[in-house]
Amino acid sequence: MLWRHLRPGLARIGPPDTPARMFAAGALWGWLPCAMVYSALVTAMLSGSAGAGALTMLAFGLGTLPMMLALGLAGVRLRAWLRLLPVRIACGAGVLAFGLLGLARAAGGLPASWLQVICVAPGMAP
Repeated sequence: MLWRHLRPGLARIGPPDTPARMFAAGALWGWLPCAMVYSALVTAMLSGSAGAGALTMLAFGLGTLPMMLALGLAGVRLRAWLRLLPVRIACGAGVLAFGLLGLARAAGGLPASWLQVICVAPGMAP
């Protein structure tokens, strides 16, 4: 429901091709909740008062702001590098390798040694 109200704002901003437009689009996207926001909302709800809940959400927002800004800036700098075919193939191979390790471990084909640090399968917690 909230998306219907945010969508016209994103249309007015235009394509995120400048830092100012990227920041504005990110600020609008920030109003759409994610799983982390839901967990912070539960914490705020259980904080005891409206003021304490508001402070909890403010702390969550201020706490995530530096990382979100850093990731956004890193994404801008890494964009060209991530478009290179060898990098994309290496990333895909890494994802595939982790998937195969997880499947082999879940099937009991690999010992639970150093793999438990990087690959947790159901019923095989360290």
